[in-house]
Amino acid sequence: MDFLIVQIGRIGDMILTTPLFSGLKQLYPDSKITVLAGHSNYIIPKYNEHVDNTIIFKKSIGGYLKLFLELRKRKFDYWIDTKPEYSSTSTKLLKIGRFKKSIGYNTKGDYFDYDLTSIESGKHYTEINLLPLRILDKSKIPTDIKPELFIPQEIEIKTNDLLKKYPAEYVVFNLSVKDETRNWKLQDIAKIYETFNGKLNFVFQFIEKDRHIFDELSALIGEKLNYFNGGILELACVVKNSKLVITPDTSLVHIAASFNIPVIAIYHDVDWNIKRFAPLSDKSISIISEEKNKILVNTDKIIEAIYKML
Repeated sequence: MDFLIVQIGRIGDMILTTPLFSGLKQLYPDSKITVLAGHSNYIIPKYNEHVDNTIIFKKSIGGYLKLFLELRKRKFDYWIDTKPEYSSTSTKLLKIGRFKKSIGYNTKGDYFDYDLTSIESGKHYTEINLLPLRILDKSKIPTDIKPELFIPQEIEIKTNDLLKKYPAEYVVFNLSVKDETRNWKLQDIAKIYETFNGKLNFVFQFIEKDRHIFDELSALIGEKLNYFNGGILELACVVKNSKLVITPDTSLVHIAASFNIPVIAIYHDVDWNIKRFAPLSDKSISIISEEKNKILVNTDKIIEAIYKML
């Protein structure tokens, strides 16, 4: 059985699609799984032990042509697209693929042979991604919906050398994400740090464009702080060896779940988003912002949540 799974969204979406990869392999151990990914998330299926091939799609005229030529080489038994919202890109990709049957959400027309919209599911994104298994074999739906991340040995070795400069036990504190409405106030971070200074060791994570936030925090606190700023798989290795992750709603929540690391996650006050992307670690605390469109949380709530995790 040959499957092609379409997941060209964000890296967090891809991480939460990984239970489908392992679920298909449980149903069909001899199957071949190909993942159609985007440039921002292909690294996840590339190293996944359940994935046999990864195709990288670039959304451009040349990208469509290259993909067309790639897809014409083989015919899949099932084309699977678990994106629950309508996507014009998904429907265009469907037209250039070769497959016997397709599975997806017919939200604006009968594009897919098997429609997922009428099948009852849970609210979490991993549960949504596992719905195709209900069509293939209802009796063997996985109960463990935690995502999986596989880190290549060379990256483990490289990152473990980096970890030697960190304290033996540390907390990963995510300072910034691409969506700036999810970022912290500098004074709040400083208050949290000073509350636990001498009790916890923090390793700060940030995206490169926000390095100035880390520099300003260091200047505000007046200390040299530990930080990590690197690739997603290196970050996964740092998270894997941590005791706790503190982060706004981003892929780091799901990286933590992959290794069952306790997490404190801060969300906008948007109910569907909270349910869809809730933490899956056994130990987790979700803190909801006082506003819908930006992170605004009483710092004392964060401090209380950290104490509960200790």
